[in-house]
Amino acid sequence: MKKETETPAPLFSENSPFNDLCGLEITERRGGHCTVACRTGENHLNPYGIVHGGLLFTMMDVAGGYAARTLDSGETIRCVTQNASTVFLHPGKPGTLTAEGDVIRRGGRIIVATVCVYDSEHSLLTKGEFTYYRL
Repeated sequence: MKKETETPAPLFSENSPFNDLCGLEITERRGGHCTVACRTGENHLNPYGIVHGGLLFTMMDVAGGYAARTLDSGETIRCVTQNASTVFLHPGKPGTLTAEGDVIRRGGRIIVATVCVYDSEHSLLTKGEFTYYRL
C-alpha cells in the first residue's frame, strides 16, 4: 500500500476564505495582539434581529488565534484552538464590530489569549479566554 504524503498547511495567511465569507478584516496585527473588524448586516443577524452569537464567537477565535500566532519577533507559528470560554454580555446590533485579542500567557505548547468584542460605540459585547495549542 502506498503511503500518502501530507502537504503542510501554510504557516500564516491573512487571506482566509472563511474570514472572507464571514466578512472579517484583520485591521491590526503585532506580537501577541490582533484586531478584527466586521461590518455586520442582515446576513449576520439571527431571527431576533441581533448579530448571531456564532459570528461573535468566530470574531473572537480569529482575533485570539492571530494574536497567538504572531510572536513579538515578527515570527509566525502554527497553532489551533484547544479550548474557549465566552460570556455574551450584550446583544450586537448591525454596524461595525471589533474584536481585540491579546496573548496573556505563552508557554512551550500552550498559548492563552483574552478576547473582547466591542460595538461601534466601544461598548463591550462579549469577553472570553481562548487556549491555543502550538503545532
